[in-house]
Amino acid sequence: MIKTCERGRQEHPVCGDRGSFMTGTMFFNMLLNIGLLVLLATLLTNMASVRKLFRGENSTIAQKMALAVIFGAISIVSTYTGTKTGGAIVNTRVIGVLTAGIMGGPFVGMMTALIAGAHRFLFDIGGFTAASCAVSTLVEGVLGSLVYKKYKTGEMDSVDLFFLTAEAEILQMVIILMISKPLGAAMELVGKIAVPMIVMNSVGMVPLRDIIFFQCRLEAYGADAPFHGNRGQESRLSEKRFRKAGKYGSCDRYHFW
Repeated sequence: MIKTCERGRQEHPVCGDRGSFMTGTMFFNMLLNIGLLVLLATLLTNMASVRKLFRGENSTIAQKMALAVIFGAISIVSTYTGTKTGGAIVNTRVIGVLTAGIMGGPFVGMMTALIAGAHRFLFDIGGFTAASCAVSTLVEGVLGSLVYKKYKTGEMDSVDLFFLTAEAEILQMVIILMISKPLGAAMELVGKIAVPMIVMNSVGMVPLRDIIFFQCRLEAYGADAPFHGNRGQESRLSEKRFRKAGKYGSCDRYHFW
């Protein structure tokens, strides 16, 4: 018999999912979602008009808004393809929001966070984590925007992005515990979803960034783009030469602010 939830506690971890949710299933579903994001990013960056938006050094407000809409759409897709459990949606939304901030700058990052956060709240109004996940999405936008200049100057690598995403997801778990009530149900939920979301989103952040990163460089430099082709010693030397020559320009630094 399915247990009936108390009013105001729709789909909470005790009665909404008919028992424990398999962690392995969450990992697998998130892997599929990351694959979908990678495919979507690949399709988008193969469009010349999108690549030009990433290359613009003196972007207008309209161009920045266009980027925010693109990243917002990616984040919304992540919400729709997520897996519902315990009143939460196990998803990859953080990847789109953080990428917008670190690559597009504060304006693009925060507008993306507003779009994705508002959609998350409206997607499940009154839901157990609707408010907390909306707030955490805004925090993720702030976090990505704060490291924009550091990323722009080449001070962040893939390892840094991994840990940045992990920090963002840990903050989301803290926000769920702070906002979602009752606390006992929130703690049970976080215990189920924390590891899959922290690990998989942190891993998935890197390939999505790389697709945008290298497609942009390929657009700017053609066959001379660093890491174009194999990723061996020759490519690494090419990377160093380009850095020394300061040839990356907007595609390396994403001048959207």
